[in-house]
Amino acid sequence: MKKLLCVLLTMLIVVSSVFVLSACDDSAGDSTVNSNSVYNFKTDYQYYYNNINMGSLPIAKSDTGYYFFLTNRFLHYMDKETLETTPVCNKANCLHNNRDECDAYFNTYKVPTTVAGSNVVQYYDDSLYMLLRNDDEYGEFVGTSLYKVSLDGTLREKLISFDFGIPAWLIHRGDFYYAKESYNDNVNAAINIDSFSINKISLDNLKEEPIKLFDTNEYFDCIQSVYQFVAYDNYIITSVVPLSEKAIEELTAEGERKMLIEKYYYSICTDSLEVNEISSDEGKVSISSFYNDKLLYIVEGKESNSNRYFTCELDGSSPSLLVEMKYGDNLFYDGNHMFLQNYIEDFKESNGGVGGNKVSLLDSSFKPISTFRIGFDYSGGIPQDPECFLCINSVSNTDQEVYYIDKSKLDKMNGEEVEYKTVYSSLKDRPQSEE
Repeated sequence: MKKLLCVLLTMLIVVSSVFVLSACDDSAGDSTVNSNSVYNFKTDYQYYYNNINMGSLPIAKSDTGYYFFLTNRFLHYMDKETLETTPVCNKANCLHNNRDECDAYFNTYKVPTTVAGSNVVQYYDDSLYMLLRNDDEYGEFVGTSLYKVSLDGTLREKLISFDFGIPAWLIHRGDFYYAKESYNDNVNAAINIDSFSINKISLDNLKEEPIKLFDTNEYFDCIQSVYQFVAYDNYIITSVVPLSEKAIEELTAEGERKMLIEKYYYSICTDSLEVNEISSDEGKVSISSFYNDKLLYIVEGKESNSNRYFTCELDGSSPSLLVEMKYGDNLFYDGNHMFLQNYIEDFKESNGGVGGNKVSLLDSSFKPISTFRIGFDYSGGIPQDPECFLCINSVSNTDQEVYYIDKSKLDKMNGEEVEYKTVYSSLKDRPQSEE
Protein backbone atom coordinates (compact mmCIF):
# COMPACT_ATOMS: atom_id res chain seq x y z
CA MET A 1 0.00 0.00 0.00
CA LYS A 2 2.95 2.33 0.65
CA LYS A 3 4.06 2.03 -2.99
CA LEU A 4 0.53 2.66 -4.20
CA LEU A 5 0.24 5.76 -2.02
CA CYS A 6 3.52 7.12 -3.39
CA VAL A 7 2.35 6.53 -6.98
CA LEU A 8 -0.95 8.27 -6.31
CA LEU A 9 0.61 11.25 -4.56
CA THR A 10 3.06 11.72 -7.43
CA MET A 11 0.22 11.56 -9.97
CA LEU A 12 -1.87 13.99 -7.97
CA ILE A 13 0.88 16.58 -7.86
CA VAL A 14 0.97 16.85 -11.65
CA VAL A 15 -2.77 16.85 -12.24
CA SER A 16 -3.61 20.22 -13.78
CA SER A 17 -7.00 20.87 -12.23
CA VAL A 18 -7.38 21.47 -8.54
CA PHE A 19 -10.56 21.17 -6.54
CA VAL A 20 -11.32 23.75 -3.90
CA LEU A 21 -13.78 22.29 -1.44
CA SER A 22 -15.59 24.57 0.96
CA ALA A 23 -18.83 24.99 2.76
CA CYS A 24 -21.36 27.52 1.43
CA ASP A 25 -24.00 26.83 4.00
CA ASP A 26 -23.70 25.58 7.55
CA SER A 27 -27.02 23.75 7.42
CA ALA A 28 -25.33 20.36 7.40
CA GLY A 29 -26.20 19.98 11.09
CA ASP A 30 -24.34 17.05 12.61
CA SER A 31 -21.48 17.50 10.21
CA THR A 32 -20.35 20.56 12.17
CA VAL A 33 -17.31 19.87 14.31
CA ASN A 34 -15.95 22.55 16.64
CA SER A 35 -15.04 25.75 14.78
CA ASN A 36 -11.56 27.28 14.88
CA SER A 37 -11.50 29.58 17.89
CA VAL A 38 -8.38 31.63 17.14
CA TYR A 39 -8.73 32.05 13.39
CA ASN A 40 -9.86 35.25 11.62
CA PHE A 41 -9.81 35.13 7.81
CA LYS A 42 -9.46 38.94 7.59
CA THR A 43 -6.15 39.08 9.44
CA ASP A 44 -4.87 35.49 9.31
CA TYR A 45 -3.35 33.61 6.41
CA GLN A 46 -6.08 31.71 4.55
CA TYR A 47 -4.39 28.35 5.08
CA TYR A 48 -7.26 26.36 3.54
CA TYR A 49 -6.15 27.35 0.02
CA ASN A 50 -2.83 25.67 0.58
CA ASN A 51 -1.64 22.11 0.88
CA ILE A 52 1.79 21.99 2.42
CA ASN A 53 2.55 18.82 0.42
CA MET A 54 1.20 19.86 -2.99
CA GLY A 55 0.86 23.56 -3.65
CA SER A 56 -1.18 26.69 -3.25
CA LEU A 57 -4.41 27.70 -5.00
CA PRO A 58 -4.59 31.19 -6.62
CA ILE A 59 -7.71 32.15 -4.62
CA ALA A 60 -8.44 34.70 -1.89
CA LYS A 61 -11.66 35.18 0.07
CA SER A 62 -13.06 38.60 1.04
CA ASP A 63 -16.20 39.67 2.91
CA THR A 64 -18.28 39.79 -0.25
CA GLY A 65 -16.76 37.24 -2.60
CA TYR A 66 -13.73 35.49 -4.01
CA TYR A 67 -10.74 36.64 -6.03
CA PHE A 68 -8.94 34.18 -8.26
CA PHE A 69 -6.20 34.24 -10.87
CA LEU A 70 -6.24 32.34 -14.13
CA THR A 71 -3.05 31.06 -15.73
CA ASN A 72 -2.89 34.12 -18.01
CA ARG A 73 -2.38 36.27 -14.87
CA PHE A 74 -5.75 38.05 -15.20
CA LEU A 75 -7.48 38.52 -11.84
CA HIS A 76 -11.23 37.77 -11.54
CA TYR A 77 -13.82 38.34 -8.83
CA MET A 78 -16.89 36.24 -8.01
CA ASP A 79 -19.68 37.79 -5.93
CA LYS A 80 -20.76 35.24 -3.32
CA GLU A 81 -24.43 36.31 -3.47
CA THR A 82 -25.03 36.59 -7.21
CA LEU A 83 -22.17 34.30 -8.37
CA GLU A 84 -21.46 36.90 -11.06
CA THR A 85 -17.82 36.63 -12.12
CA THR A 86 -15.96 39.52 -13.75
CA PRO A 87 -12.37 40.62 -14.42
CA VAL A 88 -11.09 43.06 -11.77
CA CYS A 89 -11.03 46.02 -14.17
CA ASN A 90 -13.17 49.18 -14.15
CA LYS A 91 -12.06 50.60 -17.49
CA ALA A 92 -14.92 51.36 -19.85
CA ASN A 93 -14.95 49.33 -23.06
CA CYS A 94 -11.95 47.27 -21.96
CA LEU A 95 -11.90 43.87 -23.64
CA HIS A 96 -9.60 42.46 -20.94
CA ASN A 97 -7.22 41.01 -23.52
CA ASN A 98 -4.40 43.54 -23.46
CA ARG A 99 -1.88 43.16 -20.66
CA ASP A 100 -0.64 46.72 -21.07
CA GLU A 101 -4.10 48.29 -20.79
CA CYS A 102 -6.31 46.06 -18.63
CA ASP A 103 -6.30 46.63 -14.86
CA ALA A 104 -7.08 42.93 -14.30
CA TYR A 105 -3.60 41.88 -15.46
CA PHE A 106 -0.81 41.47 -12.91
CA ASN A 107 2.71 40.32 -13.69
CA THR A 108 2.81 37.82 -10.84
CA TYR A 109 6.14 36.26 -9.92
CA LYS A 110 4.65 32.78 -10.12
CA VAL A 111 2.38 31.71 -12.96
CA PRO A 112 -0.93 31.14 -11.08
CA THR A 113 -1.50 27.53 -12.08
CA THR A 114 -3.81 25.41 -9.99
CA VAL A 115 -0.88 23.43 -8.64
CA ALA A 116 1.42 26.42 -8.07
CA GLY A 117 3.97 25.77 -5.35
CA SER A 118 3.62 29.25 -3.91
CA ASN A 119 1.06 31.76 -2.75
CA VAL A 120 -0.08 34.07 -5.59
CA VAL A 121 -2.73 36.37 -4.09
CA GLN A 122 -3.82 37.01 -0.53
CA TYR A 123 -6.61 38.99 1.12
CA TYR A 124 -5.61 40.86 4.28
CA ASP A 125 -7.43 43.65 6.12
CA ASP A 126 -9.62 44.76 3.17
CA SER A 127 -6.81 44.74 0.61
CA LEU A 128 -5.18 42.25 -1.73
CA TYR A 129 -1.47 41.43 -1.62
CA MET A 130 0.60 40.06 -4.49
CA LEU A 131 4.22 39.31 -5.26
CA LEU A 132 5.01 40.72 -8.71
CA ARG A 133 8.02 40.40 -11.03
CA ASN A 134 10.49 43.20 -11.57
CA ASP A 135 11.69 43.16 -15.19
CA ASP A 136 14.24 45.36 -16.87
CA GLU A 137 13.71 47.17 -20.19
CA TYR A 138 14.50 43.96 -22.06
CA GLY A 139 11.97 41.92 -20.10
CA GLU A 140 14.64 40.13 -18.07
CA PHE A 141 13.86 39.24 -14.46
CA VAL A 142 15.67 41.42 -11.90
CA GLY A 143 13.72 40.79 -8.69
CA THR A 144 10.35 40.81 -6.97
CA SER A 145 8.14 43.36 -5.23
CA LEU A 146 5.32 43.01 -2.73
CA TYR A 147 2.28 45.06 -3.76
CA LYS A 148 -0.80 46.16 -1.85
CA VAL A 149 -3.81 46.34 -4.22
CA SER A 150 -7.28 47.79 -3.66
CA LEU A 151 -10.20 45.38 -3.96
CA ASP A 152 -11.32 47.01 -7.22
CA GLY A 153 -7.81 46.71 -8.63
CA THR A 154 -7.37 50.40 -9.37
CA LEU A 155 -4.81 51.26 -6.66
CA ARG A 156 -1.45 49.51 -6.60
CA GLU A 157 1.16 50.37 -3.98
CA LYS A 158 4.67 48.92 -4.09
CA LEU A 159 5.60 48.11 -0.49
CA ILE A 160 9.04 46.50 -0.68
CA SER A 161 11.38 45.19 -3.38
CA PHE A 162 13.95 42.40 -3.46
CA ASP A 163 16.71 41.68 -5.99
CA PHE A 164 15.96 37.95 -5.92
CA GLY A 165 13.05 35.61 -6.51
CA ILE A 166 10.85 34.58 -3.59
CA PRO A 167 9.66 30.98 -3.89
CA ALA A 168 7.13 31.12 -1.04
CA TRP A 169 5.48 33.89 0.99
CA LEU A 170 2.41 34.87 3.00
CA ILE A 171 0.88 37.65 5.10
CA HIS A 172 -0.24 36.79 8.62
CA ARG A 173 -1.33 39.04 11.50
CA GLY A 174 0.48 42.11 10.29
CA ASP A 175 3.72 40.47 9.17
CA PHE A 176 5.16 39.55 5.78
CA TYR A 177 6.84 36.13 5.74
CA TYR A 178 9.01 35.04 2.83
CA ALA A 179 11.46 32.29 1.89
CA LYS A 180 14.92 33.03 0.52
CA GLU A 181 16.98 30.40 -1.29
CA SER A 182 20.73 29.92 -1.10
CA TYR A 183 22.52 28.23 -4.03
CA ASN A 184 25.72 26.25 -4.40
CA ASP A 185 28.40 26.93 -7.02
CA ASN A 186 27.77 23.85 -9.17
CA VAL A 187 26.02 25.41 -12.18
CA ASN A 188 25.83 22.03 -13.91
CA ALA A 189 23.88 20.36 -11.13
CA ALA A 190 20.25 19.49 -11.82
CA ILE A 191 19.42 20.84 -8.37
CA ASN A 192 21.74 23.38 -6.78
CA ILE A 193 19.73 24.74 -3.85
CA ASP A 194 21.79 24.50 -0.67
CA SER A 195 19.16 25.82 1.70
CA PHE A 196 16.26 28.14 2.27
CA SER A 197 15.37 30.41 5.15
CA ILE A 198 12.03 31.81 6.33
CA ASN A 199 12.10 35.50 7.26
CA LYS A 200 9.65 37.96 8.80
CA ILE A 201 9.14 41.73 8.42
CA SER A 202 6.35 43.84 9.92
CA LEU A 203 4.02 45.42 7.35
CA ASP A 204 4.12 48.59 9.45
CA ASN A 205 7.91 48.87 9.19
CA LEU A 206 9.14 47.22 6.02
CA LYS A 207 12.45 49.10 6.23
CA GLU A 208 13.51 47.21 9.34
CA GLU A 209 15.97 44.31 9.25
CA PRO A 210 14.17 41.00 8.59
CA ILE A 211 14.02 38.44 11.38
CA LYS A 212 15.23 34.99 10.33
CA LEU A 213 12.87 32.38 11.81
CA PHE A 214 14.21 29.21 10.25
CA ASP A 215 17.15 28.03 8.12
CA THR A 216 17.50 24.53 6.66
CA ASN A 217 21.29 24.93 6.85
CA GLU A 218 20.99 24.11 10.53
CA TYR A 219 19.51 20.70 9.73
CA PHE A 220 20.61 19.56 6.24
CA ASP A 221 23.55 20.09 3.88
CA CYS A 222 21.38 20.37 0.79
CA ILE A 223 17.68 20.39 -0.05
CA GLN A 224 15.57 19.43 -3.04
CA SER A 225 13.37 22.54 -3.24
CA VAL A 226 11.35 25.05 -1.27
CA TYR A 227 7.84 23.99 -0.37
CA GLN A 228 5.10 26.45 0.49
CA PHE A 229 4.77 27.03 4.21
CA VAL A 230 1.57 27.85 6.10
CA ALA A 231 0.66 30.00 9.10
CA TYR A 232 -1.82 29.40 11.89
CA ASP A 233 -2.14 31.28 15.18
CA ASN A 234 1.44 32.11 16.26
CA TYR A 235 3.11 29.36 14.28
CA ILE A 236 4.61 28.73 10.86
CA ILE A 237 4.56 25.13 9.60
CA THR A 238 6.98 24.16 6.84
CA SER A 239 8.22 21.00 5.13
CA VAL A 240 11.75 20.22 3.98
CA VAL A 241 12.94 17.59 1.48
CA PRO A 242 16.68 17.02 1.95
CA LEU A 243 18.93 15.80 -0.85
CA SER A 244 21.95 13.61 -0.13
CA GLU A 245 25.41 14.10 -1.61
CA LYS A 246 25.06 10.70 -3.31
CA ALA A 247 21.86 11.83 -5.02
CA ILE A 248 23.57 15.03 -6.18
CA GLU A 249 26.39 13.00 -7.78
CA GLU A 250 23.86 10.80 -9.56
CA LEU A 251 21.93 13.81 -10.79
CA THR A 252 25.06 15.59 -12.01
CA ALA A 253 26.95 12.68 -13.57
CA GLU A 254 24.08 10.72 -15.06
CA GLY A 255 21.45 13.39 -15.58
CA GLU A 256 18.89 11.31 -13.73
CA ARG A 257 16.39 12.80 -11.31
CA LYS A 258 16.68 10.31 -8.48
CA MET A 259 15.34 12.34 -5.60
CA LEU A 260 14.83 11.43 -1.99
CA ILE A 261 11.18 11.75 -1.07
CA GLU A 262 11.87 11.85 2.64
CA LYS A 263 9.97 14.84 3.96
CA TYR A 264 10.50 16.54 7.31
CA TYR A 265 8.07 18.95 8.99
CA TYR A 266 8.92 21.79 11.33
CA SER A 267 6.88 24.09 13.55
CA ILE A 268 8.25 27.59 14.18
CA CYS A 269 6.85 29.83 16.89
CA THR A 270 6.71 33.38 15.52
CA ASP A 271 7.03 34.86 19.04
CA SER A 272 9.76 32.81 20.72
CA LEU A 273 11.39 31.63 17.44
CA GLU A 274 11.50 28.11 18.91
CA VAL A 275 11.67 25.39 16.23
CA ASN A 276 10.34 21.85 16.73
CA GLU A 277 10.22 18.90 14.37
CA ILE A 278 6.82 17.26 13.92
CA SER A 279 7.64 13.54 14.09
CA SER A 280 6.38 10.24 15.43
CA ASP A 281 8.09 7.08 16.68
CA GLU A 282 5.21 5.09 15.19
CA GLY A 283 5.87 5.87 11.54
CA LYS A 284 6.31 8.45 8.81
CA VAL A 285 4.44 11.74 9.37
CA SER A 286 2.58 13.71 6.72
CA ILE A 287 0.96 17.02 7.70
CA SER A 288 -2.66 17.19 6.55
CA SER A 289 -4.35 20.34 7.89
CA PHE A 290 -5.50 21.98 11.11
CA TYR A 291 -8.26 20.73 13.38
CA ASN A 292 -9.73 22.58 16.38
CA ASP A 293 -6.69 24.87 16.58
CA LYS A 294 -4.29 21.92 16.44
CA LEU A 295 -2.22 20.23 13.75
CA LEU A 296 -3.88 17.33 11.97
CA TYR A 297 -1.42 14.81 10.57
CA ILE A 298 -1.18 11.28 9.19
CA VAL A 299 1.09 8.54 10.51
CA GLU A 300 1.73 5.66 8.15
CA GLY A 301 2.24 2.58 10.30
CA LYS A 302 5.32 0.43 9.81
CA GLU A 303 3.32 -2.80 9.54
CA SER A 304 -0.20 -1.50 8.99
CA ASN A 305 -2.16 -0.88 5.78
CA SER A 306 -4.26 1.76 7.53
CA ASN A 307 -3.73 5.47 7.90
CA ARG A 308 -3.88 6.84 11.41
CA TYR A 309 -4.82 10.46 11.99
CA PHE A 310 -3.39 12.34 14.96
CA THR A 311 -3.63 15.82 16.37
CA CYS A 312 -0.96 17.62 18.33
CA GLU A 313 -0.38 21.11 19.65
CA LEU A 314 0.96 23.56 17.10
CA ASP A 315 4.46 23.10 18.52
CA GLY A 316 4.25 19.33 17.98
CA SER A 317 3.63 18.37 21.60
CA SER A 318 0.84 16.21 23.10
CA PRO A 319 0.03 13.92 20.15
CA SER A 320 -3.39 12.25 20.29
CA LEU A 321 -4.91 9.60 18.01
CA LEU A 322 -8.13 10.80 16.36
CA VAL A 323 -9.14 7.91 14.12
CA GLU A 324 -7.74 5.01 12.10
CA MET A 325 -9.23 4.23 8.70
CA LYS A 326 -8.45 1.61 6.10
CA TYR A 327 -8.90 4.03 3.20
CA GLY A 328 -8.46 7.34 4.97
CA ASP A 329 -6.13 8.83 2.39
CA ASN A 330 -7.14 12.49 2.69
CA LEU A 331 -8.97 13.66 5.77
CA PHE A 332 -9.36 17.42 6.04
CA TYR A 333 -11.17 19.96 8.16
CA ASP A 334 -12.48 23.25 6.78
CA GLY A 335 -13.10 24.98 10.11
CA ASN A 336 -16.67 23.70 10.38
CA HIS A 337 -16.87 20.30 8.70
CA MET A 338 -14.78 17.18 8.26
CA PHE A 339 -14.37 15.59 4.81
CA LEU A 340 -12.74 12.40 3.61
CA GLN A 341 -11.46 11.56 0.14
CA ASN A 342 -10.62 7.93 -0.65
CA TYR A 343 -8.00 7.94 -3.40
CA ILE A 344 -7.05 4.28 -2.94
CA GLU A 345 -10.65 3.11 -3.11
CA ASP A 346 -11.29 5.16 -6.25
CA PHE A 347 -8.05 3.89 -7.75
CA LYS A 348 -9.23 0.30 -7.40
CA GLU A 349 -12.69 1.10 -8.76
CA SER A 350 -11.27 2.74 -11.87
CA ASN A 351 -8.83 -0.11 -12.64
CA GLY A 352 -5.70 1.94 -12.42
CA GLY A 353 -6.95 5.43 -13.23
CA VAL A 354 -6.77 8.16 -10.62
CA GLY A 355 -10.26 8.59 -9.21
CA GLY A 356 -10.48 10.86 -6.18
CA ASN A 357 -14.04 11.87 -7.05
CA LYS A 358 -15.64 10.28 -4.00
CA VAL A 359 -15.98 12.57 -0.97
CA SER A 360 -17.65 11.79 2.36
CA LEU A 361 -19.04 14.30 4.83
CA LEU A 362 -18.28 13.12 8.39
CA ASP A 363 -19.80 13.79 11.78
CA SER A 364 -17.82 14.60 14.93
CA SER A 365 -17.20 10.87 15.46
CA PHE A 366 -15.72 10.59 11.94
CA LYS A 367 -18.61 8.49 10.71
CA PRO A 368 -20.01 9.30 7.22
CA ILE A 369 -23.18 11.39 7.13
CA SER A 370 -23.31 11.33 3.35
CA THR A 371 -21.18 10.52 0.32
CA PHE A 372 -21.13 12.35 -2.99
CA ARG A 373 -19.17 12.38 -6.22
CA ILE A 374 -17.72 15.20 -8.26
CA GLY A 375 -18.62 15.02 -11.95
CA PHE A 376 -15.47 16.70 -13.27
CA ASP A 377 -11.83 15.76 -12.97
CA TYR A 378 -9.79 17.29 -10.15
CA SER A 379 -6.72 16.45 -8.12
CA GLY A 380 -8.10 17.24 -4.68
CA GLY A 381 -5.99 17.23 -1.57
CA ILE A 382 -6.37 20.90 -0.66
CA PRO A 383 -7.68 21.80 2.84
CA GLN A 384 -10.96 23.62 2.37
CA ASP A 385 -12.57 27.02 2.89
CA PRO A 386 -15.72 26.90 5.07
CA GLU A 387 -17.70 29.11 2.68
CA CYS A 388 -18.22 27.41 -0.71
CA PHE A 389 -17.10 24.86 -3.29
CA LEU A 390 -14.99 26.41 -6.04
CA CYS A 391 -12.88 24.67 -8.64
CA ILE A 392 -10.51 26.16 -11.20
CA ASN A 393 -10.39 23.50 -13.87
CA SER A 394 -8.09 23.40 -16.89
CA VAL A 395 -10.24 21.99 -19.69
CA SER A 396 -7.49 22.29 -22.33
CA ASN A 397 -3.99 23.69 -22.71
CA THR A 398 -5.42 27.18 -23.20
CA ASP A 399 -8.87 27.20 -21.59
CA GLN A 400 -10.09 27.19 -18.02
CA GLU A 401 -13.46 27.00 -16.30
CA VAL A 402 -14.47 27.82 -12.73
CA TYR A 403 -17.15 25.74 -11.03
CA TYR A 404 -19.28 26.49 -7.97
CA ILE A 405 -21.05 23.93 -5.77
CA ASP A 406 -23.73 24.73 -3.19
CA LYS A 407 -23.01 22.82 0.01
CA SER A 408 -26.46 23.07 1.56
CA LYS A 409 -27.60 19.73 0.12
CA LEU A 410 -24.46 17.71 0.76
CA ASP A 411 -25.70 16.18 4.00
CA LYS A 412 -28.54 14.52 2.07
CA MET A 413 -26.43 12.95 -0.67
CA ASN A 414 -26.28 9.18 -1.04
CA GLY A 415 -23.43 8.65 -3.46
CA GLU A 416 -24.96 10.78 -6.22
CA GLU A 417 -23.06 13.20 -8.41
CA VAL A 418 -23.30 16.69 -6.94
CA GLU A 419 -24.67 19.56 -9.03
CA TYR A 420 -22.35 22.41 -9.95
CA LYS A 421 -22.60 25.76 -11.73
CA THR A 422 -20.06 27.10 -14.21
CA VAL A 423 -19.37 30.68 -13.08
CA TYR A 424 -16.60 31.34 -15.60
CA SER A 425 -15.55 29.75 -18.87
CA SER A 426 -12.91 31.02 -21.29
CA LEU A 427 -14.54 28.76 -23.87
CA LYS A 428 -17.59 30.98 -23.68
CA ASP A 429 -16.17 34.43 -22.90
CA ARG A 430 -12.63 34.09 -24.34
CA PRO A 431 -11.61 37.70 -23.66
CA GLN A 432 -8.21 36.94 -22.12
CA SER A 433 -4.88 36.48 -23.80
CA GLU A 434 -3.14 33.17 -23.26
CA GLU A 435 -0.04 32.53 -21.17
